[in-house]
Amino acid sequence: MKTDQPSFRLDAPLETVFATVAHSAAVYFPVVDDDARPLGVVTLEGLKATLSLPDVGPFLLDAPHAALLSTSWLEVTACRPDL
Repeated sequence: MKTDQPSFRLDAPLETVFATVAHSAAVYFPVVDDDARPLGVVTLEGLKATLSLPDVGPFLLDAPHAALLSTSWLEVTACRPDL
């Protein structure tokens, strides 16, 4: 994995995810465990798909909720079949 590639822990606050995505040219963002081992990936396509869901997008973007939510709400494509 590139060392300059932005990545997130699975429990990263959604607010951090949005800020990182907004300020990055990357189109995918690895999701890693505490030892920086890859668990999956969040893609721009997956992020847009999640935000476009009528019941999910508005909830995720509501300021009081966004600070409390983590990447677990996003579509994370697993890298390993055991996840």
